Amino acid sequence: MQEPTVRCGCGRTMTPDGRAGRGAYRCGCGAKIALRADPSAARACWWNGCSELVATAPPINLCSEHTGSAIRELVGRQGHKAQWDQVTEQHLVANPPTQPQAKPDWVYFLRREELIKIGYSNSPKRRAMQLCATLLATTPGSRAEEARWHQKFRHLHAGGEWFRPGADLVATINVLRRADLLPPITAGEQLAELPDLL
Repeated sequence: MQEPTVRCGCGRTMTPDGRAGRGAYRCGCGAKIALRADPSAARACWWNGCSELVATAPPINLCSEHTGSAIRELVGRQGHKAQWDQVTEQHLVANPPTQPQAKPDWVYFLRREELIKIGYSNSPKRRAMQLCATLLATTPGSRAEEARWHQKFRHLHAGGEWFRPGADLVATINVLRRADLLPPITAGEQLAELPDLL
């Protein structure tokens, strides 16, 4: 279908991009020009006997005013929204959403300078990098398990979640390291010489 072109009395031509208002065009000179369609190609809006020219593509046949009314009606209570909700519900029944797999939780043992931190995280390696510490060992566990480790080594407590490297704490870490096939550590090792889990 060919785009209608409108010519103003000043000599300028316009296409539907220059449309300003219902069935009218506004020229750069300020003149408002009404569009007169070819009677053989004219289609009237079907909405309640409206005689305006259609603004939608066939087969809808609605003028610009009634296109907005139809959209509002479709999105109403009994319209398109209800159908959308029904289709969405059917889809969810047929394809139930899967729960994202939670990362496992770990109790970790980190060493920074001369102290060892006993903490809880689902990403111990990332936690070690955040604290600029060396990851010594990990064991599956929860916050409750972390609290039990803190209680077990309370005699070595240095503040917060940090503990002095006593013989029993180092022995526990070495048991965990042995399970991961890592070499043992000693209480007096320097950080630079320490094998790391990272």
